[in-house]
Amino acid sequence: MPTDDGHLTRADIVEALNDRRIRLAFQPIVDARTRDVHHYECLLRMLDVKGEVIPAFRVIASAEALGLVALLDRRALELAARALIGRRDLHLALNVSPQTVEDGAAGDDYLSALRMLGPAARRLTLELTETVAVDDPGVAARFAAKARAMGCRFAIDDFGSGHTSFRNLMAIEADSIKIDGDYVDGLLECRRSQTFVRMMVDLAATFGVETVAERVVTEEVAEMLTGFGVNRLQGDLFGGPEVWGSGRQGKASKVGQG
Repeated sequence: MPTDDGHLTRADIVEALNDRRIRLAFQPIVDARTRDVHHYECLLRMLDVKGEVIPAFRVIASAEALGLVALLDRRALELAARALIGRRDLHLALNVSPQTVEDGAAGDDYLSALRMLGPAARRLTLELTETVAVDDPGVAARFAAKARAMGCRFAIDDFGSGHTSFRNLMAIEADSIKIDGDYVDGLLECRRSQTFVRMMVDLAATFGVETVAERVVTEEVAEMLTGFGVNRLQGDLFGGPEVWGSGRQGKASKVGQG
């Protein structure tokens, strides 16, 4: 049972893993100009014993505090692999936690599981947070190089939330950056956010790095971002995260990268 402060216990998380109560929700990421689905981001979901979804921030915060987040990363990869193998036109993005990347044993275990994907790894983008790219760019670069050798692509998540330099970004050879949603919220009214987003998009384009804008909820914001040159858009305007049931593999008729 959760503790009095709402955090999950070690037993809560381990039992959820053993009982197969970890799920993936899939959220579409669309081409900014055509609005066709480019790929889906996999988002971790954990169910309690009654089948209710536990808020993701509680799950991740608890797992990080308990040193269990690498186990969740591995289960997420297992579920994503199942989806990729089941549908050969599917492209997915999957978050990898800093703890997994920075822990040598956990990172090696993750890479071993990734190797089992074979050619399907070419349809997987791993998303690293800005934090891990900055805190230890050497470790992140080595992890990225090994995964890239298997065919994976890389994205930096929540870009602009910290102090990432493009030198660190280039160290892991990121294929794309995801612009922090805080800059997208209120974009129409905030000139500073507009200027900063334009700068990120222009600089990314200079390095041949694509851009994804998160938390897009209105058509006006989508049009502004498209005008700035953002490559892809993600947010409730195009569909929220959904756990795919039996026989369900997303609603879009066009799916794929490139």
